[in-house]
Formats: sequence, C-alpha cells, structure tokens
Amino acid sequence: MRALIGIGVVLVSALCLQLGFWQLDRAEEAEAQSAMVQEQAAREPVIIEGSETVGTDLLYRRAVARGRFETKHHFWVESRKPDGRRGLHHIVPLHVAGSELRVLVNRGWVTNQEAPVGRDRQPTEVEGLFVRPAIPALQLTGSNQVFGDRWPYLEPKRYAREHGVSVAPFVLVEDSRLAGELLDAELGRADKWGMHIGYALQWFAFAVLSLLFLMVLGKSRQREKR
Repeated sequence: MRALIGIGVVLVSALCLQLGFWQLDRAEEAEAQSAMVQEQAAREPVIIEGSETVGTDLLYRRAVARGRFETKHHFWVESRKPDGRRGLHHIVPLHVAGSELRVLVNRGWVTNQEAPVGRDRQPTEVEGLFVRPAIPALQLTGSNQVFGDRWPYLEPKRYAREHGVSVAPFVLVEDSRLAGELLDAELGRADKWGMHIGYALQWFAFAVLSLLFLMVLGKSRQREKR
C-alpha cells in the first residue's frame, strides 16, 4: 500500500514540476507579447494605400488609411465598457485607394445608434490603430446568418463573405481615446509576467512538499522495520 502511495506522490511531484515549467514558459511569452505591443504602438504610422492585404506585422501599428468611406454599409457592434455601461461601436468600411481592399474603421463608441458620420464616395484619410477584433471562441450564430446593421461581435471574415470583398483582418480604430483604452487592455492581458512567475513558484513548492512527504514516509517505514 505504501509503495502505491509513494508512486502516487512521485507522479504528483512530477506533474507539479511540469506545471511550474509551463508557467515559466507562459511568463516568457507574456513578457515577449507585452514588449511587442509596446514596440508596435511606438512606431511611425504606416500608409495604407494601393495595398491588397494588411499583414500580421501591422497589428497594434498606427496607420493612415487613404480611400473612400462606404457609409451605406456601416453597422454597429454591441459592446460593454469595463464599468458595465452598454453601448455600440460604430463601424464604417473604407475602400482603400488604388485597391479592392476594405478596412473596417471603428469610428468610436456611442451609447445609442446615431446617423453615420463620413464622406461617402469622397477621398478621405483616416489615422488610427490596428487592433484584433474580439471574436468569441464559442459562436452561437451560424456562419451563414446575416447580422444586418447590428452585430453581436465584429468578424472581418464574415463581412467579407456577406459583401464579396477583400477585407483586412484587423480593425482600424480611429477614435484616439478608444484606441488608447483597447491598447491598455491588451497590455494588461499581455503584461502578466509576475502572475505566471507566482503560479510557477506555487507549483514548485507543491513539488517540494510532495517530495518531503515521500521522505517522511520512507523514514517512517524504516523505523517500523527496526
């Protein structure tokens, strides 16, 4: 019986060690992600004109997109602020000049649906920050469902399917205050180095305690043999 207990303790200790090293890896990833986000946001704005794609290297980059708003296709995305206030993100597609690419521009957060603001079919220039849209892992809506002018979440691929156009994978947030909030939120998610280090130390401590218990068990067995 004690042999089985000893084997179980060894397995638990090994598992704790593995979880500890896994948390160390997560800490390293979080540190790298935080540094990447800050570095990207600090770079000079990139010009989006005559481009057919927006690469992953532009995530969290400031950009100036040139083209024409297509306000007839504007829509709203339901959202909730951290303080619990409910509202809507106003999304207007921008047809990039010299290409067939569309960039979905987040023009700001409002508490209710308002008339679209934009210069439809007139050349314009939009400066903002490219961010990744928050797409839920579990989607309760079908891939073929049409959301209309009010969406539960923003998904560029869905917009591309509905309108038969090429769409950038990221959203250009025009409102500087909103862009700052989203960037701070992303940095908050990425900057969790200390949390992962703390978890790693806990798992290593559990592994040490398991081994100490095994040593005590072994000494107890030796005393009984005497």
